[in-house]
Amino acid sequence: MTIHFKLSRAWALGALLCAIVPARTDAAPPEIDLTTLLKSETDIAQLPDLNHWTSHMFSSCEQQGANNDQGHYLSEQGAEHVMAEMDGPGAIVRIWSANPKGTIQIYLDGSKTPVVGADFSSLFNEAYAPFAAPLAGISSGGAYSYLPIPYARHCRVVSRNNDADATSMYYQVNYISFPKDTKVRSFALPLSRTDQIAVDRANIQWSTLSASLLDLPALPATERIAPHATLALGSYKGPGRVNVIRLAAPDAADLNLRRLVLRAYFDGHQTPDIEAPVADFFGNAYAHNKTFRTLFLAVAPDGSMLAYFPMPFARTARFELENGNSTPLQIGWTAQVASGAFDGKQEGYFHALWSQEITETGKPHSWAHIAGQRGKFVGVVQTMASRHGIGFIEGDEQFRSDSQTWTPAKNGLATVVGPWNGTGTEDGFNSAWSFNTGPNCLPMNGLFVKNEDAGQLNCFRWFVNEAPVFEKSLDGQIEHGPGNDTPGVYYSSVSYWYSDGPATPWAKFPDADQIALPRVAPIHPSVANAIEGEALTGSTRVSAGQLRTQSMLDFDSVWSDDSQLIWVGQAAGDTLTLTFSAPKAGAYDVSLSLTKANDYGQAAFQINGQTVGGVFDGYSDKVVSSGPVTLGRIQLPAGPSELTVVVPGTNAASANSQFGLDAIVLDPVR
Repeated sequence: MTIHFKLSRAWALGALLCAIVPARTDAAPPEIDLTTLLKSETDIAQLPDLNHWTSHMFSSCEQQGANNDQGHYLSEQGAEHVMAEMDGPGAIVRIWSANPKGTIQIYLDGSKTPVVGADFSSLFNEAYAPFAAPLAGISSGGAYSYLPIPYARHCRVVSRNNDADATSMYYQVNYISFPKDTKVRSFALPLSRTDQIAVDRANIQWSTLSASLLDLPALPATERIAPHATLALGSYKGPGRVNVIRLAAPDAADLNLRRLVLRAYFDGHQTPDIEAPVADFFGNAYAHNKTFRTLFLAVAPDGSMLAYFPMPFARTARFELENGNSTPLQIGWTAQVASGAFDGKQEGYFHALWSQEITETGKPHSWAHIAGQRGKFVGVVQTMASRHGIGFIEGDEQFRSDSQTWTPAKNGLATVVGPWNGTGTEDGFNSAWSFNTGPNCLPMNGLFVKNEDAGQLNCFRWFVNEAPVFEKSLDGQIEHGPGNDTPGVYYSSVSYWYSDGPATPWAKFPDADQIALPRVAPIHPSVANAIEGEALTGSTRVSAGQLRTQSMLDFDSVWSDDSQLIWVGQAAGDTLTLTFSAPKAGAYDVSLSLTKANDYGQAAFQINGQTVGGVFDGYSDKVVSSGPVTLGRIQLPAGPSELTVVVPGTNAASANSQFGLDAIVLDPVR
């Protein structure tokens, strides 16, 4: 399905900007400075360029492989703590901290006077020019800066702190190193007029990304894709670039979007260069995204999804969509394609591959396993789901390229330390403290889903100037737990990169109709005719206290679907009321599966205003499932019914009056 359409002014301007491809030569630029680095960070057209530099990161990670990832430095002398030190020519391209304390001093080219000397926190709160949002700022608990700091000969980054603050500080410093003959104009303050204009322009570009969604042309007529069928979206002849793709599935629900699989093939490659569920490729495996715009992905107000990754090709570019759903769907598709030369020595093919797994002890989740190619890694969308909260995010992101090696962890830990080694999952996504302020969306990173009780996270990060670069090979991975020691967690990711050859998958892609929403399959599935208590959270109200979902896998009894709805903070006389529905009107033998423990109270029950069953005593000296608690044979209508739980009191031996509902079981009377 190749669709041509009239461009609106803003859409046409975006196409024109994306179509401007800078001339490429085998040599590095004549001089690199703040302005050129900001241009490479904001000019999407440069993204496919295969960089003439190497990328590295210093961090506070514990070099033995344990989880003590704060307060480690290259060297320490009194109050001076060296965070990074490297020879030029090069540039700092990212600074991050979970708790920027004390002062930071950045010395360039042997000078005894720091070019940057300020309270560390001032780099992120617009208190120290030219560090300003959105190039620098705060992201769900973390502090980040993408303001480049180039240097010609040498760079030294020092933290001055008291001992207590120094030993607790988390930090990361990303830098790139240029070939030795590269000319670099070192960072200097105050900025030159040219550099100040470049900083202002970059901040404006990142601040106004969402404006591109305001004047999108109407989508053309949609086309029907049959169940379990593949639809040709577009085929384009080169040389040229696909600059923007836009896809809409207006009648697709969350699971539908995950069972739509997008594939693309460039220049006749036999394996897909893009292969990912639509939901994941466009940023959120849980699929329920509202309007947003990042540097490379967006969802428009009309629900259409856009990707701004430039996709160069020499001869052909072909896109298709597989429908793994059992129902037909309507699909809209457009693409901006610009003619232009393809230089296979200087620019790479775009790739995006998806993988999923349930974590295993000692085995990290792979982001990339690329061999025999030159390229760079430019981003990841990471999805995680657990039945034990989100403790798995203690894991670090890790990269090694070319001849670099992993260093085995000490003390028998089932992990490694990488040449590039992070300090925690949320830290790698520019955040901190378990994403403590919740979902956000910034040009370079974001968090779309955080449900701590359900163990659900979905986040993304783009790598531009700091992109891991490789000449021959790249391995990228992320730990689960402090040392790959949190088995049984669902991990999936879309990895985005450019390289000079076709994509080779490192994981088997499942049949499209077998892809599910992100979750961990229960060890103990739902019992017959059960309505899970944890599924009723949204229809439940309480007179006092709080509700949440609780995993029960840590206890010895068996609970339906391994979870329950728990009510805490209540007292005698308080009520919980929830709505449930019988499959049809009729008589049912109704029972409850409940929980007993040493801090659980008593409960009495009503269905549709009528008292049913007796008083249930939830006290037990151990955490156990109650087994069936019979409420009686009850006539239920078609449609909603109400179950009310009343707290009459508490067993004298109980420490509290909590209540746990595993399931409502409705056995139809035959």
